[in-house]
Amino acid sequence: MIITPHIIATRARREVMACGCPVVSFGSDLMSFTKDMEAALSIKRQSVRVKAEVLFDPSRTAREFKSVIDGVAVQIKRIAS
Repeated sequence: MIITPHIIATRARREVMACGCPVVSFGSDLMSFTKDMEAALSIKRQSVRVKAEVLFDPSRTAREFKSVIDGVAVQIKRIAS
């Protein structure tokens, strides 16, 4: 288990979750696996791993980046016209 003040999916958070370690975060984000240290001790490693696979799926990340790039390209074309 790690305890972190970070409220974003830092590299450390992603890596430990990929290894199945629960993340305890007291920030106000939705990525935190739990805010309860007692509960973190009883979480199964496999469930953390599965959650990491869903949250940090590379194809999902690629689609989100493509969406941003497409939006910027539209704005550039609009400005250039």
